[in-house]
Amino acid sequence: MHSVSSPQKALFESSDDWAIQFDIDVPEDAQMKGQPFPAHIAAVAKRPDGLIYSEKLKKLVYIELTAVGREHEEVALRKVREIP
Repeated sequence: MHSVSSPQKALFESSDDWAIQFDIDVPEDAQMKGQPFPAHIAAVAKRPDGLIYSEKLKKLVYIELTAVGREHEEVALRKVREIP
């Protein structure tokens, strides 16, 4: 017998309570640099560049940006050259 599965919803369509936090200063969007990681999710020393989470689904999207700023470009290039 074949089972019929229902199509899955896309992650962000699965709930209406998504919260977004980014490590940037945009006061009009309630985004502040240096905001702590939400204590009700986990106790961590460092936080990522961005978080998107749903309390209802108990899901967390962890975003770490890897673009190098101009001030760190030379150091990054030196590290890349050291890779065998």
